Amino acid sequence: MTDFDDDLINDAFAGFTAAAAPSVRATGTGAVRHTVKRRRARTTAAFSVLGVLLLAAPALAYASMDRGNQGPPDVAASNSSAPSASPSASASPPPTGPDGRFTVQQLTTMKIPVASWDGNLDYCTSGSVRLPRIEDVGRTDQVRAVGLVSVVHTNLDADSATETAVLIACQPGEVRHGQLLAVDRDEAGKLVLLGVLAKGMISSVTAAPNGGVVVDISDQLVCCDTPRGYELHQIRTYGWDGSALRQLAGPTTFTPHTERIDLVASLKNVSWGPVVTLDNGAKVRVATVRLAVRNKGPVASGEFVVLPGSESEAHGAVGLQVPIPGIANGATVEVTVKIQADVSSLKDNPAPQLSVYELGTTGTAPDLNSSNNRVTVTKP
Repeated sequence: MTDFDDDLINDAFAGFTAAAAPSVRATGTGAVRHTVKRRRARTTAAFSVLGVLLLAAPALAYASMDRGNQGPPDVAASNSSAPSASPSASASPPPTGPDGRFTVQQLTTMKIPVASWDGNLDYCTSGSVRLPRIEDVGRTDQVRAVGLVSVVHTNLDADSATETAVLIACQPGEVRHGQLLAVDRDEAGKLVLLGVLAKGMISSVTAAPNGGVVVDISDQLVCCDTPRGYELHQIRTYGWDGSALRQLAGPTTFTPHTERIDLVASLKNVSWGPVVTLDNGAKVRVATVRLAVRNKGPVASGEFVVLPGSESEAHGAVGLQVPIPGIANGATVEVTVKIQADVSSLKDNPAPQLSVYELGTTGTAPDLNSSNNRVTVTKP
């Protein structure tokens, strides 16, 4: 290595050391030059030169750069890594309350706070009462009793424990009028009422996936041979919204409109099929019936159904008691259904009848002229 090389190395080390002084204490350049000159006198000079070249290469490259006012990158004085930022605190889990699960059997042994009943159901028991199972409730006006129908275990409040949704019903006759209660245990283990989730014609209750309950509720429950299609069923979800018990999802009313409208049904065509013998030996015929249904207004209708004369006449039918989309004001739609009739019944009884009925209008906005809702199916 020439003296020119030594000078270039010295200049590079001097520039680098001056710039990095706040962060790194560098070895003096005089010591480096002394060591290099001393090793040149040895027989192992080739190896020393190689070491110096390796040391000098980064400095030479750095010295040849157009650095301007830039200094070397800051070098940490310590090899220890900087501590990472502390993770944000996770949300506190909901508090754990007492186990609020009750069975129907347990509930029959204690008093339950029953809310007052709506409408004309003042004969139904309310207040703090001991309830039997609904199967054990007498069906006379003198009994005026309320019974336990079923329970569902689910989360119904702010804690993570499970509570109980209790379906009770007043059943003085064939039809059950229901209340869905939310109950829990207090710290002493006693039953407490959280609130009333729903009231009405409740057919079923199931637990919702994330807490709360899913309820099948209808505007009415028919009995005996009345067509089931009169019932307007809705699926509603009830539960805890973060501050109170309330309805969380689903329709909030059965009434499609407040104005009364006039639906008119007329017979378009009837086609009877051949006599068919069923497995039980009965001989029947199937009729394909096409109806025209007009909405005379004054507003659009809600969903409607085509109903048989009785529930027993719905056997073997196709398209009856199935909700059909509403009809615009002044519009007409055609509907095709199939009915099945016993051959002997066709011979000895009056011709079958079909009617149209707008769902959700019983007791609120009944049809303006119910006499034009029916058609008589022509006999074969």
